[in-house]
Amino acid sequence: MTRAEIACATGMSVKAVSNYFYRSNKVAASTARRIMSISVEDVKARRGEVLVPAWGATRRLRALAVLGWDANALAQRIGVSAARVEGITADDEVVELPAAEASRIATAYDVLCLRRPASWESPDSASREAVARSLGWAEPAQWAGRDLEAKGARPLQHGRFDAVPLLEVSALSATRVQGALVVRCAVRLVAGDADVRRMRRVLAEATKSALSAHGLVASTRPRVRRHPETREMAMTVRVKQA
Repeated sequence: MTRAEIACATGMSVKAVSNYFYRSNKVAASTARRIMSISVEDVKARRGEVLVPAWGATRRLRALAVLGWDANALAQRIGVSAARVEGITADDEVVELPAAEASRIATAYDVLCLRRPASWESPDSASREAVARSLGWAEPAQWAGRDLEAKGARPLQHGRFDAVPLLEVSALSATRVQGALVVRCAVRLVAGDADVRRMRRVLAEATKSALSAHGLVASTRPRVRRHPETREMAMTVRVKQA
């Protein structure tokens, strides 16, 4: 059995398993019991599972951590242990995980990425966010328009995004006006206040990225409007083939 297989079977991180076997750090008695309780049959049963790269799941869990979702809150929604959530989130040695588990993480992310947790949902929200930001993890807004499953994907780099998720960036809304293709892209503010200039910058970057993914470029100066009631900022631009 490999360390990765033991970690997968126990729901722990590879680092925790390594600490136990190589005695590089002290481990809790409960950790030792979980590792020693794994049988060869358990591992063989898991060998039939379809495994997928873990980077998409890791990015999603880290992004949710930046919003303040703690491991216990996420574990309940994903159906795994909090230790497993911590392992996938923090341990870069977790390189693969079962496809079913990755799918549950993606589903949880789609539901939770547009809001911060209430205090009763994630009691450790403040400390969770502080640690995640100190580690430089990207939040959901920075992944908008990016393929989270792509190995070389990089988040938008515009500093801190205070609750400014991008919506429907990759699915462009396009219409034809007087023979020209007009594309609309929008961001929506879901909580608190935000720097309008930063929202415009994020919107411009997201629009450019989304257009590029479709082989398009702007052919006119974009028009930006902010709706005072829906808290939405939209950019409309005529485009042409790149």
